Amino acid sequence: VTLQGRVLPIGGLKQKALAAHAAGLTDVVIPERNRADLDDVPADVREAMRFHPVMTVGEVLDLVDFVLVMSVDPGFGGQKFIPASLEKIRKLATMRAAKGLNFRIEVDGGIARETIGDAVRAGAEVLVAGNAVFGQGEAKKNVQDLLKAAREATLQKV
Repeated sequence: VTLQGRVLPIGGLKQKALAAHAAGLTDVVIPERNRADLDDVPADVREAMRFHPVMTVGEVLDLVDFVLVMSVDPGFGGQKFIPASLEKIRKLATMRAAKGLNFRIEVDGGIARETIGDAVRAGAEVLVAGNAVFGQGEAKKNVQDLLKAAREATLQKV
């Protein structure tokens, strides 16, 4: 579930809560606007877990190790990077610095040679690249090219 209140395409809140419960999780953060969906979760699972509805990602940054920014609409590979994601990355990096936190910023979607530099300069540290690695050409060379572009962007970071 995203903090914008969207339930991702693969299963709803109920399915995700059941999976979290089966994995042994006891605390789950959900968007406030999905609170009503908790009624769909079986009572025994609701009783065994603690759900923490929040309005903004800022409410949980001191609890997390990673923040994932989806830079495409979740669901399928090969999509174009959404440029507005860069501002989200910048805001997270600013909030992390202001609060003295240590979470890592991960970006998934549309990462390619043309976009990796902007994502790194904005503050991303963990980058997920599927199509740019496996879409065409040799995967090893593609990874080397992406890493080179990311390293160059790190040197340009302001």
